[in-house]
Amino acid sequence: MKSIIKPIIKSLLIFIFFSGTFINQSYAQNKPKDIRYDSDTLPHYPNIEGLTPEQPRDIKTDLNHSFPEPGAIVNMNIGPYFKWKEELYERTGIQIGASYHNVFSIVPQSHLKFPQMGNTAGAGVFAMDFKWTPINKGKDWEGSLNVIMDVRHGYGDISPMFILVSTGIGGGVDMTNVWSGATLPFVFWEQKFKKDRAWIRAGYISPLGVLDFNRFKDNRVAFSNSANTVPWHVLPMGASSVGVAFNWKPIADSELYVSGIVQDNNQIGGIIDWGGLRHGTVVAGLEVGKHWVRGANDFDHLHATVMWTDRAAETLYSSFSEPGWSVKVHGSKQWGNVVGFANGAWSNITGGAAGAATLSDIVASAGVALLQPFNIQGELNFAINYSRINPVNADKLNNPTTEDEKFLSTLLGPVRSEGQWQAEVYWKMLLFPDMWLTPGAQFVMNPSFNPANNFVFAPTIKARYFF
Repeated sequence: MKSIIKPIIKSLLIFIFFSGTFINQSYAQNKPKDIRYDSDTLPHYPNIEGLTPEQPRDIKTDLNHSFPEPGAIVNMNIGPYFKWKEELYERTGIQIGASYHNVFSIVPQSHLKFPQMGNTAGAGVFAMDFKWTPINKGKDWEGSLNVIMDVRHGYGDISPMFILVSTGIGGGVDMTNVWSGATLPFVFWEQKFKKDRAWIRAGYISPLGVLDFNRFKDNRVAFSNSANTVPWHVLPMGASSVGVAFNWKPIADSELYVSGIVQDNNQIGGIIDWGGLRHGTVVAGLEVGKHWVRGANDFDHLHATVMWTDRAAETLYSSFSEPGWSVKVHGSKQWGNVVGFANGAWSNITGGAAGAATLSDIVASAGVALLQPFNIQGELNFAINYSRINPVNADKLNNPTTEDEKFLSTLLGPVRSEGQWQAEVYWKMLLFPDMWLTPGAQFVMNPSFNPANNFVFAPTIKARYFF
């Protein structure tokens, strides 16, 4: 136990150091009231898209929410830093945002497939968002440079991503927290046409901010199991890589949209390779969807996503990668503060983008969320999902022949023939005006890669500062 106390305390100190609350609170107490930032009344960055629901994990959404939020458990006045950010955008077209999020999980030792890996997993990510709009700011034909830099670190026994290996849970926990060190996960130019109707992006991009809309898919503060967020184990969504993406609303005054992406499918997370397309193999996706908007944060949604991937040409496990198709349908319906949602996906892919990740052929999920419980900003959410490893992939892992199959079989095999059931609950709450806190837990029955255990319990605690 002592071995995990020190890294937890260290991470909490990092929280405090980077917190906009603690940095700016001291300034607010010593400044005149006329420059005090009021998060309830002052505008943030102009939202030219009106009431269009925001795509979680997109840089635009993170920048728009890099300001104090109303409805926190502990409210306090925030200093002039946030007002300065707004003025910086007005003067120069530059938007900046920063955040630090942390996730920690501890699994009972008896539930582990590989007890020698340890039962604690923790990771933290400090991210800087930068957007510069030198062309037609806030008008038609707006053009902007978008960059995200992050620095990641781990603590505890393993990275949260490797809970998939240590416990045998299909779908894993927080796949984005996989490597340590600094990287540039996003560097792209966004060119808009009609300011609220169409844009195209080119550069180092990710499908996270383009495809598979889901208002609860931000795994930094919401669900952990990817079947409830972005099911990479059935959709071939790999790491950021060189590519082109678009979003288009073909009908004026309608929330019907079409979005798509084509990108290199050889990328491995944490490694930047601008020349990845030299292999000529890609992953592509197309989505058609619609929002039925009644007001701010009050909408229904439905979309269908189709993805296709080549066989990866150059990855750690390229011989395990085979081309194929994936299809997903997702919808949500809102009644006041209650949101019901469900999705289903099918795939015939082996390996997927970058190889080895896309293993399931069927994934389905359904749940219900209560928004702003007890008048606290956030949501209380519960979902149940089912996933099954593709029998072809299961056979490769249970009866490996190639070197890649043998290596992956050592990590993941043996594989169950029956499907996995999982329930997950979390409460995302705004503790401070600039800090989300999310306790949660997964309850997994028949874990896909752990036939020796019929049940795994994986609690998590997450926190995210933004400023």
